[in-house]
Amino acid sequence: KIEMEFEKSEVSIPHEIIFEIFSWLPVKSLMRFKCVSGLCNSLIFESDFLHIHRCRSSGTKFLLHKWNSFYAVDLKEDGNISTSLLLTERLPTYSGLNCANGLFCVWELYNGQPALIFNLSTREVRFLPNPNKGRSCGNYLIGFEPQENKYKVFFSETESGFIKR
Repeated sequence: KIEMEFEKSEVSIPHEIIFEIFSWLPVKSLMRFKCVSGLCNSLIFESDFLHIHRCRSSGTKFLLHKWNSFYAVDLKEDGNISTSLLLTERLPTYSGLNCANGLFCVWELYNGQPALIFNLSTREVRFLPNPNKGRSCGNYLIGFEPQENKYKVFFSETESGFIKR
């Protein structure tokens, strides 16, 4: 009987190599790496990484609203289509839509309900805080601010048809 002892050894892969490999992976695979380590999780959400990954990803993404459900629709370069259900909660009718780089903002213009942000790549849905406690009329605009490398949401409240703030 031969006994062997293995020393605990850590394999270290340079950050640049992980960055390069991850930047070519599909989003579904990236989401699985979030829980591997803190480094992997933070890398996936770095603004530089997100920019490069978005530039390298292929296909076209759509947001589909049917009755009370929202779906993410991916149209691949090879012509294949895949859909996944994002949200089925009982929601009011939404009348406003704005998008930027696969992030979709939907809102109801008159009922004061919170707006929703859909990230079609990660399949995440976020409810935005209501800008006013009462009923408000307004429009949302989502956009990318390249100097800060961040997405921002602007809300313009209207009163009697005029922009209030």
